[in-house]
Amino acid sequence: MRINIFLRQVILVLMLGFVLFPELGAAAAETIEPGTVSFSLENVEAYSDRTIFQISLQFDRETLWLGSGPWHAQLTDEAGLPYPVIDITPAEMNGMNTKIFRTSSFSGTEALTLSVGIFPYAEGTFSILEEFPMDYAGFLFDPGPDPQVGDVWELDEPLPAGPFMLHVVGASMTAADTLVFEIESMENVTEVMLFNTTPNLAGSSGGPAYHGENIMSEMTFHDIPKEPFTISALRVYYTVAAPAPLAWQPPAATERIAPTLEPTPTIPPYWEPQPTNTPDPDNPYQVEVRELTQKFEAPLRQGAGWIHVVTERQADLSASQNYPPEFIRSEHWYETDDSGLILNEVSMDYDKDDRLLQRSATKGDYTVNYTTGDSGFFGGSKRPFSLDMLSRALADAPAMEGTVSREEVTCEDGGSCLLFTLLYEDIIGMEGNIAFPARGFRVWVDQESGQQFKAQQFNRLPDGGEQMTDTMETVLVEKLPEPPQEILTILERIR
Repeated sequence: MRINIFLRQVILVLMLGFVLFPELGAAAAETIEPGTVSFSLENVEAYSDRTIFQISLQFDRETLWLGSGPWHAQLTDEAGLPYPVIDITPAEMNGMNTKIFRTSSFSGTEALTLSVGIFPYAEGTFSILEEFPMDYAGFLFDPGPDPQVGDVWELDEPLPAGPFMLHVVGASMTAADTLVFEIESMENVTEVMLFNTTPNLAGSSGGPAYHGENIMSEMTFHDIPKEPFTISALRVYYTVAAPAPLAWQPPAATERIAPTLEPTPTIPPYWEPQPTNTPDPDNPYQVEVRELTQKFEAPLRQGAGWIHVVTERQADLSASQNYPPEFIRSEHWYETDDSGLILNEVSMDYDKDDRLLQRSATKGDYTVNYTTGDSGFFGGSKRPFSLDMLSRALADAPAMEGTVSREEVTCEDGGSCLLFTLLYEDIIGMEGNIAFPARGFRVWVDQESGQQFKAQQFNRLPDGGEQMTDTMETVLVEKLPEPPQEILTILERIR
C-alpha cells in the first residue's frame, strides 16, 4: 500500500485544509475516541422484476475514510437467508462511500434486514482508516552518522495515532533506501503508515498485522538521513463495530421496466478440478490416476441428484494477504443431471469458529456472490462433476519442467495409499534473503476407493527442507436426492 508522499501532501491540503509548515514543529496529539460509521438507505425504486436502491456510508468525522477491502450490502429475510444484492454502481461513480444495488422484486410485506460489511472482515466488524496532519506529534529517531543495511535498532517509543497510543519497539535498515519500523500489536489496529517532513522521504507503506505479530511499517528515502529526524503517524487502519443493520419493508413490485444501469459482465469460470480428457498412454501415472478417479467418481455421476462435498484447508499465508484465513471449511452442493454434468451449485466458506465468510451460488451459467455482490455469466458449456486435482497436474508437468514421483504409503486410517509428488525446480520467491529453489505439489490417493482425499503445496528450501504453504483435505463426499431447503432457497432467489 505504497503512496507518493508529496502527491499525498497536495491531496491532503486540498481535501482537509492541512498545510505543511515543518518549521513550526510537531503539533500536539489530540486524545479522541475511535471513529464510528453508519449508513443510509436512499433512492429506492421498485420495478416489475427487481428493486434498485442506493446506500451511502457516513463517518462521524472528516478524518475518517473507508479502510481495507470492498464494502457490500447484504439483505436477509426473517430466517436469515439471503437475497442476491448485486453491485450495479456505474463506472462514473467511484463507489467509495456510495453504491447502487439491485435485488429481487417483492410483494411489499416482507420483513427484511439490510446490513453492510467489508469482505473479508468478520461479521460485525468494519475497517476504517484515520488520517493525521503532517505536523502530527511523533518521536525522534536517530539513525546514527553512518547507517548501513542490516543495522537494527531497539526502540521504546510512544507513537500517538488518534485514538491509539502505539508503541514502536524496533527498526531495521533492510535496504540502502529503506527503514522498517516495528510497532507492537494492539487490538483493533491492523496497519500503520508513517511520515516524516524531510524532502528525503520517497514513500511510505504499511503491512497488516498477521498472526497477532507486530505491525511492520516501511519508509523509503532518496537518501537515509544521517541525523535525528521526527517520525509521526500519517494513517492508522483499525476495525470498529459495523454499522447497525436496518429493518426494511421493501416496496411492492410495480409494472415498470427497470433501466439497465450497468450490464452484467461475463466472467471466467471458477477453477474446478478437472481431469484430462485423454490421458497420455505413454505416461503410466496418468493412466493409473484416471482409472482410480473413475472408480471413485462413477457412482457419484450415475443418476441425477445432489453431491455434497466438505473440505478443510490449512494455509500458511504471507503477511500481505488477509484472505483466505489460515483455516477454511468449505461446503459445496452440486446438482447434477443423469450424466453427471453440473446444473447448479452453492458454495459456502466458514472460519475456524464456524462463522460464515463467503457464500456464492451458480444457477445454470449465471453466478452470484452473495457476500461481495459480484455476478456474471460463465458463457461456457456444462462441466462434469470431478474432484480430480491430479490428472491435469500430471499432464502439464512436462511443459512446466516438473518431475513426478510415486510411492506407496500407509493412509492415516491404516489403509493403502499412493502418494504422488510433483516438483518444479525454479526460483519462486524469497523469505528474507533466502530464495526457494523449487516448489512442490503432492496428492494422496486411497487405493481402495480411488479418492484423492488430500493435497498439499510446499516450497523447497535450500537445505532440502520444506515449507508447507497449503494443505486441503476432503472430509465428506456424499450423494443425496435433495439438499437442505436453505440451498434451494438460495438458488431460487437468483433471477
